Amino acid sequence: MDLTLNHMIHVIPEIEQLSIILRRFNPFKVLKIGDVEIRHSNMLAWLLSPRESHGFNDRFFKDYLIKALNSSENQTRDDIDENIHAVILSNYNNITILREQNKIDILCVCHENKLVVLIENKVKSGEHSDQLNRYLRDVNSQYSGYRIIPILLSVEGIVPTSIKYLASSYKQVIEVIDHLLVVYKDTIKPTIRDFILHYKQIVEEKTMTDPNLLNIAKKIYKENKEAIDLIYSVGNNIDICNAYDQFANWHNNINEISKTPSWITFLTSNMLVAKKPNTTTVL
Repeated sequence: MDLTLNHMIHVIPEIEQLSIILRRFNPFKVLKIGDVEIRHSNMLAWLLSPRESHGFNDRFFKDYLIKALNSSENQTRDDIDENIHAVILSNYNNITILREQNKIDILCVCHENKLVVLIENKVKSGEHSDQLNRYLRDVNSQYSGYRIIPILLSVEGIVPTSIKYLASSYKQVIEVIDHLLVVYKDTIKPTIRDFILHYKQIVEEKTMTDPNLLNIAKKIYKENKEAIDLIYSVGNNIDICNAYDQFANWHNNINEISKTPSWITFLTSNMLVAKKPNTTTVL
């Protein structure tokens, strides 16, 4: 059975719809920066800064911070209501957004309101060593007496290992963007709007929050569950045969004993050399 993509498109028409959506023009895709963490941090820093060309003033900063504080993952914290109240009542048009200061992805500093927001951004990687606590210690030392709100931002909204950090997801970023594009629809420049929408599209594909993409994918899976599950299981099987064949070509003393896609046993020629038996006859 021919299982090429063209054949599958005819058998499963929704795949063509899915393919069209995924092939939409997007400058972020052209530049291949969808998975580059530093580029996402640059975009977020631009949105968070009140003085940038997006025209949102401090609304993105305030709305995103309130949404992160309000999320269900963070409701057990004692300081949530106090922090939300402080953010709502304050103006942050004089906030400074710093990138990679002391290796911190994004640092938002407002001296006027004595507030610091530390954002550690994880797009593909996870936490390593004691970085969250180390970053927070540095910020506490540098901004003594300030209200400090540390956030771990990730695609899925993973729970930080440090209980002092808020958990935040890129879905929250998208929700804030959607809201502000409606609020500022009459004032935002078309070029700025298109730029933000292209970024939103990239994040929606990564988080599977694009409604059209999600509905088509669900329909394809529902109607072809067994075939897709089989393809997935085959695709995730470990197959080291090609790597072993290349290894064997580089070493001419390999003697294969048994071989499967996931494991191979072999001996080298010198391992097979047996000790010559003693044939001396004792009389």
